[in-house]
Amino acid sequence: MSNPKDYRLIIEPPLKDGILTHKLDQVSFTVRLASPPFLVKYQFQLVVVLTALVFVVISLNFSDLLNRKVQSAIGALIILSIFVFFVQEPEDSLIVMRGIGAQLISKRLWAFQNSGKFLPLNSMIDLVIHEGFHDYGQVIFYLCFLTKSNTEMPTKKEDAIKVVFKEYLPRKEILMQVWAMSRPLLFGENRRYWRRVPGQGLRRVL
Repeated sequence: MSNPKDYRLIIEPPLKDGILTHKLDQVSFTVRLASPPFLVKYQFQLVVVLTALVFVVISLNFSDLLNRKVQSAIGALIILSIFVFFVQEPEDSLIVMRGIGAQLISKRLWAFQNSGKFLPLNSMIDLVIHEGFHDYGQVIFYLCFLTKSNTEMPTKKEDAIKVVFKEYLPRKEILMQVWAMSRPLLFGENRRYWRRVPGQGLRRVL
């Protein structure tokens, strides 16, 4: 079954008429769900309710606080309150920095699930939109960086394709918008062509 992919793209700083000016040295692109998850949407209310329940349980069992069942109930409510307090809105982000590189960031519902990857400009071959299969044979488009192999640590296995927005995999319309703004900021207006030269590895061809 096809994923509805109801996402929204947030660009910082906001661009006028979708045009990237040459004065900008850093632009961030963030993909989020069009409607935030329940825990995010009602986070404040849930924390207030759980905190109130803690005080209610304590007040009703003040003379019996040494009871293990009472302590377990209070402890469970406190732990649940802490978990809800640290809930965050899931998102995938790409931060593009002129002359430096790009930062890929994935935020999950819980902060301890976050992940990130910095890609220096000198490790990039290009930024492209690829077509591939996802889940049960669903054909999708995805934005990715093609990177050079790690010559300093040849024994380390590392994927040369770095997928952008890997958690959400938004539709092609969003990918095209991000690609069109990011590529000139990273590589300038010139096209980039690379080929492998025997004994020399990857070499740029103008």
